[in-house]
Amino acid sequence: MSAQTHSNIDSGAQRTHETVDAAANTVHSLANAPGRAYDSAADAGYQAKGAAQDASYRAQATAQDASYQARSAANDAGNRAYNAADNAAYKAGNVAENTANRTANAADNAAARTNQAARDTRDAAANAADRTRDAAANAANQTRDAAATAADKTRDAANTASAKTSEAIQNAQETSRRLSSAASARVSHLAEVTAQHPLVQQTSQASQRQLNALDRELSKYGFLNEFEARTNVPKTYGVLGLGTTLAGLILLNLFGMAQPITNLVGWALPTYLSCRALESPAQGDDKQWLTYWIIFGLLNLVESAALRVVLYYFSQYFTFKLAFLIWLLYPGANNAQKVYYSLVRPLFQTGRAQASQMASNSSTGYGRTNTLNNPNSANYVNSSTGFSSAGTTTSSDSTGYSTGTNPFAASSAGASSGLHQREAQQTVGVVPVAVVPL
Repeated sequence: MSAQTHSNIDSGAQRTHETVDAAANTVHSLANAPGRAYDSAADAGYQAKGAAQDASYRAQATAQDASYQARSAANDAGNRAYNAADNAAYKAGNVAENTANRTANAADNAAARTNQAARDTRDAAANAADRTRDAAANAANQTRDAAATAADKTRDAANTASAKTSEAIQNAQETSRRLSSAASARVSHLAEVTAQHPLVQQTSQASQRQLNALDRELSKYGFLNEFEARTNVPKTYGVLGLGTTLAGLILLNLFGMAQPITNLVGWALPTYLSCRALESPAQGDDKQWLTYWIIFGLLNLVESAALRVVLYYFSQYFTFKLAFLIWLLYPGANNAQKVYYSLVRPLFQTGRAQASQMASNSSTGYGRTNTLNNPNSANYVNSSTGFSSAGTTTSSDSTGYSTGTNPFAASSAGASSGLHQREAQQTVGVVPVAVVPL
């Protein structure tokens, strides 16, 4: 039953109660009306009777010869008046009673009709609720049946789609296997053809020679040989793997390790190899590591002046720097000397020539003649070669610097420096010492 139906029923019951109350009030008023009319008629009879008696007394007093008929007439008139008043009161009471009865009947009829209407409304609401409940139940049953039917259709469709999908997957796998077999055969054929190509064979042979040369160079270091013996991993592969790992760390700049790793590679290993070169009797490696440190120092000079600018425009600077340093360190290639003689030495010669020209046009400031540009002088510097003509002698020029002795040799005769077992007066014939003008 809806809220609107309940509201209508409550409103009808309220109006019915108000109608019944009004009718009861009306009946009560009508019931009191006969009493009042009777009282009024009695009062009027009494007054009329008194008036008649008074008139009779006066008539008797004024005319004693009035007859019995006059008194009788007066008495009859009083009786008629009394009877008339009594009849009027009775009629008024009957009318009021009839009116009250009709009103009560009307109220009872109205109450009965209202109650009947309430019962009809309640029955109608109950019937509507029953119909609604039945309709809802039917709709729920239909929906459940439709859902079950749809679920069955969906399940059937899913099973069908799954079967088709499985079939398609099997077909795709079979096709993939066939394509993979064909591709593998094609790749194998291409690999065989490529491997037989002269350029590939030459490249492979060159790579193998480079690996063998690297292995021979790395065999000079005992800790690498020990690493290979303990792990059964070729030291060449270990070094290349470490270099690749470091390059990956630098390339991705993980944990901000690009600059520290690059500096570690550029400082640690060259420092160790430079110490070994100083301790070895051979002198070619001294020149290799001296040129390396010159180039490394120039790189650090550029970084100290413009590293932020370089990283802003070239974010992978440390990756290429690491590759460049490894290229400079590559054993047996003397790449540092190549860079020095192709780039650094021409710039140094140009600067030194300009300094010599400036020095030749002015005094040295120490009260002696500049002999650097005099070909007949022991301190003459050839601008084309960059070396002093006295570079292979052991004498000292006017500048006070030794032009031929090893600067690390001991000053006392026969003493050893601990670096090279050389005599103090031994002639240097491999790397002449350049004289830089003051």
